[in-house]
Amino acid sequence: MPQNELIENTEKIVVIGAGPAGLAMVASLLAQALDNRSKKFEIHFIEKRSSYERRQKIVSFPDSILKEEIKWGDFCKKIFYPHDSIEVNEKGILFRNGTLVHPPLHAREKLLRKILRQEKKGEIINFSLRSLELALKEHIESEKKINVTVSWHLESYVSSIHLKENRVGVKNKKIEEKEDYFKFDTLIICEGVKRETITQINEAIKKEELPINPFTFSDIGKDRYVETENTLYYPNHCAVRLIRKDNDLHQFNQADKKQAIAVLRKWGWLHTKYGPDFHMDDNSWKSEDPEWYLRVHFVGMITPNIKNIKDELERKEAILEWVKAQAALKYRVPMDCFELDTKGNKNLHVTLFTLTIQSVDSPIRILPSGSEIALIGDCAMASYHHTGRSSTIALNLAIQCANGLMQDESHYLKLIEIYHAYERYLEKFIQDEFHQNLDTHPNRNLFKHHYKNLKFIKDHVAIRKEYDLHSRMLKEDDALENDYQKLMKQIKLLWIKAQQNNAFAAYALAIQLENGVSYKKLENNYFIIATYKNLKESLFCWNLLLAMGYPVEEDIKRVKKQIVDEGISFSQRERSHLFFGIPIPDLSSLKKEYHANQEKYKLDWNASDENVVDINFIKEQIARLIPLAEKGDGVAVYALAKQLGEGVCYSKFRNPSHY
Repeated sequence: MPQNELIENTEKIVVIGAGPAGLAMVASLLAQALDNRSKKFEIHFIEKRSSYERRQKIVSFPDSILKEEIKWGDFCKKIFYPHDSIEVNEKGILFRNGTLVHPPLHAREKLLRKILRQEKKGEIINFSLRSLELALKEHIESEKKINVTVSWHLESYVSSIHLKENRVGVKNKKIEEKEDYFKFDTLIICEGVKRETITQINEAIKKEELPINPFTFSDIGKDRYVETENTLYYPNHCAVRLIRKDNDLHQFNQADKKQAIAVLRKWGWLHTKYGPDFHMDDNSWKSEDPEWYLRVHFVGMITPNIKNIKDELERKEAILEWVKAQAALKYRVPMDCFELDTKGNKNLHVTLFTLTIQSVDSPIRILPSGSEIALIGDCAMASYHHTGRSSTIALNLAIQCANGLMQDESHYLKLIEIYHAYERYLEKFIQDEFHQNLDTHPNRNLFKHHYKNLKFIKDHVAIRKEYDLHSRMLKEDDALENDYQKLMKQIKLLWIKAQQNNAFAAYALAIQLENGVSYKKLENNYFIIATYKNLKESLFCWNLLLAMGYPVEEDIKRVKKQIVDEGISFSQRERSHLFFGIPIPDLSSLKKEYHANQEKYKLDWNASDENVVDINFIKEQIARLIPLAEKGDGVAVYALAKQLGEGVCYSKFRNPSHY
């Protein structure tokens, strides 16, 4: 019961379920209540769990279904620190108002750091349910409350509902014989798809003979749930967390691919062109951290062959093999490189569920007394991981629920409007884009409109020297004979990062190995400029980017065409047209002689009496130095290489009165 004596106009709210939807609703309500002190709220959370352990991933795509849709990242930044500037630097270190945030970080700071690091890298945002729930609960507990009281009733459940009296009975799991009662003006149901409390509400409506309709649910796209040999969909699903055993470089060859496909066929997937539907999220955005290992969260269908295994242990082993095969095909790493991620609650490492996509007829009921019941989250519209948007839908309904509580009239019209808009979107998605026959669905790519931002990757690689192989190889002070070895070393370092799903490294290798990388080389005591080009490795990197979710299909076609045109020789070296095989003495002696004789070798030296250096003079100087280079003058070769490489300044006549 409430601890403080509250005045009569206090709005009494009971929230069943302290998951993301319920927590977001209360957090949004607290923010609005601070600006409207005339309204007072007494809030009771009823939650079965004692702590937050769920590590399933929440995904937030950059595009929106509705015009005014709010994303989790934007919501958390606005709610947690509305007046502060929160940002991370290139190393992922968090700053608040320009000041370093020292560890240990609070739950809110940890969550924002994850979100901001992924935003900075142009990634699709993902984070665990646990991190979100901990951050929201921390915020609610620490937020300033002048006209709001919040009480938490953990390890508790609804034991009875009395709608005429506007009260719910609640029992604690540890004290079953005692039942507490809570009065409500608004009862907000945020439970999961089992809908246990909603069942009790419907029974109370009938038992008490109230003049309102019970909540009813209907399937979305039910006519498509047909398990035939031409169907790409099965209703039985699993959620599994994998971790990669090491960060070593592994080649994914044809035998590895055949092994993974054989596993899929072993368990009843007989389609030759299409893989089972799944959704995978990973922590590749942390790949530059020194102690990072790839962690993958898989959600996807399983075949009846797996579902019908009676022994629970055998079924889990089959699911693990099934998931590892799909992870191998996606990340192009042998199956044996993956194992079950045992971090956290062991009961959540492998979970099974049947995906029944149902929605309620209306999420609002108004009781004869004027009190209201609102459904938000999975209990109103079952989560549907194929869209990757279920959590975003729950968030926006939660915000509208909070907005309705702050209004005096037409409380929930906007909530109902948005709910049905999402319902129409989900129905269209299922009917038009997912449950389709192979014959009418030639390119089954559920997330083709959710591609990651390739432009961000290109721009980032263009300005970061650690990804530019050419600049690393052609440093003036490096020994010439080491250039090729250093090039191979740099390529190997980027290869390792690319294999760890570092999109920057994969793109840098793909584009540079396709176009070729220049390097200096001593060959038979002759100075040459050579080019290393490897189309096969470039194609592999483009395929890695495609597996990560980047739109590079056209790049793959382009490289494949080059491979056909140029044959199977994937690497080549080309001599520069300027250097003619000149024996090169020690480089340091050439540099000293060049600086000591600049009048002879520098192209812009003492140009004319008017101190004007024009293009014709530069050309004359180049023409004078080339014969010297051809005759074996090493200093002339060095002078041309250095100055033409760096560029030579000259003045250009622009109009009769100005140079």
